[in-house]
Amino acid sequence: MTEPLGSPAGESILGAALGAVLEELSERRAFVLLATPYLSLPAHLLAWRGDELHLRVALGGEGALKALSVQTFRLRVPWALGMVAGETRLLGFGQEQGRRILRIAAPPQLAPDERRSWLRVHPAQECRVTLNPDGQRLVPGRVEDLSLGGARVSLAENLADPLVGRSAFRLSLNLDRGPRMDLWVRAIHQDGPSLGVQFDPPPEGRARADLEAWLLPEADGARQRWENRAALLAEAASRMRPRARPEGALLVGRGGPLESALRAALGESVPLRRCAPALAPLLEALETPPRLAILHLSRGDLEERFLVKSLVEALPEGTARVLLGTPGAKGGQELATELKASYLDWSPGRAVFFRRLAEGLLRRAGEEGRPG
Repeated sequence: MTEPLGSPAGESILGAALGAVLEELSERRAFVLLATPYLSLPAHLLAWRGDELHLRVALGGEGALKALSVQTFRLRVPWALGMVAGETRLLGFGQEQGRRILRIAAPPQLAPDERRSWLRVHPAQECRVTLNPDGQRLVPGRVEDLSLGGARVSLAENLADPLVGRSAFRLSLNLDRGPRMDLWVRAIHQDGPSLGVQFDPPPEGRARADLEAWLLPEADGARQRWENRAALLAEAASRMRPRARPEGALLVGRGGPLESALRAALGESVPLRRCAPALAPLLEALETPPRLAILHLSRGDLEERFLVKSLVEALPEGTARVLLGTPGAKGGQELATELKASYLDWSPGRAVFFRRLAEGLLRRAGEEGRPG
């Protein structure tokens, strides 16, 4: 690969779009940077309050706060597979759970500001790491994002001792359907179980080639998922009202025995339709909106959970929703909570329970939709 995995260029974000970006980033407590010409301070975005943002500075960054109080600086945040930034200033401080919270002005706009040499990839499948910070203990964790230059990992425990500023230590990287690598790394930021590391030295020769070969399809997949997400949001925003009266139930998933079993469970009183779990067929099916959406989680891996979340964003507001898990699928209950959906581990023996659940959801949705 002769060119680095670069980030896509974008336009400035302002107005209502800026508010939506800041709200989403604060909901997932995104990792951000507060940048001056002389330092870059890592932090987590906690809340968006209209004209101001609340942040928690990463461990070890408290000493740099004085520099922010005497000058304007830039807020750099991850968005659209790259980084965007805007001018801001310090408004003051607060307290949350014994930690000092920064209050900064919300920037008037965010413009492309990608300075990294390599695109950070969020693996679609879970990838494990093991740290050996002191030559004795082994600390397990998982990869949050990865590039040719370093990684951000989430550890299974909070480390008692800070690693930033210390000498290099070993990290074992076990990539899903990819190589296992042992690398020397240095910690560049640390906040609880979240740790950012830089490969030191960077992988070379066969190790670099193996890592590039794994990152390329992951980067392509990330671009595809982002484009799919953007299309979903744009289409959802364009549909101000349902095009027809909601009716029946819609299964978003594969056909076969599951569809037949659900059709039999619901009976003739709730007609069931089905569409494939993809954007285009779902949008076509939503020409006639359903009263009840049934989403099937067949595997539960990160890629499928991302797809299900994206598809739910396209559903009309007020649609009752059920997430059906498959034995062995991971994270179903947590995903259902995030999607504000009911959850059921599906098996043919639970058909009667499913029918009662569906009837209750439809009855509740009908009551909420009546004028007071």
